[in-house]
Amino acid sequence: MNSNQAQAKAPTAIILAAGASSRMGTPKGLLTIQGETLLAAHIQALRPFSESIILVLGADLHTYLNAAPSDITVRINQNWATTSQAESVRTALEATGQQQAAWVVPIDSSPAKPETLRQLLARGAPAVPVHKSGSRGHPALLGVEQLAQLRLSI
Repeated sequence: MNSNQAQAKAPTAIILAAGASSRMGTPKGLLTIQGETLLAAHIQALRPFSESIILVLGADLHTYLNAAPSDITVRINQNWATTSQAESVRTALEATGQQQAAWVVPIDSSPAKPETLRQLLARGAPAVPVHKSGSRGHPALLGVEQLAQLRLSI
């Protein structure tokens, strides 16, 4: 990291888990992979690279609340069934007074590897990982400008 990045606040992590997982039949974030839930794996991956973690919930609220660590912030997208993921991001941003970048991670994506997060931070926001095939992935690292535009577009 350069000196400006070292002085900047670490991004906030926003984990989007408001959907109903209707085709799956169970909350995706609570599926167990290699002995831990997908939610726990995301939190573990993001924690060293984040100032705080916000979990946005909607459907399956109580099931997730029982599994969520007490040191993360939970926000509820009351309109989860009729809105997009962008509305869930806005719901998270209402809790923060966002003045720094944010990781945006859908719960049904693979948890990021530390090297991926380091590379994205070194690149600076906005940034997304790009697979060698050219497809873009997660997490997205959005800057203050992109988050402000997102707030205004909703």
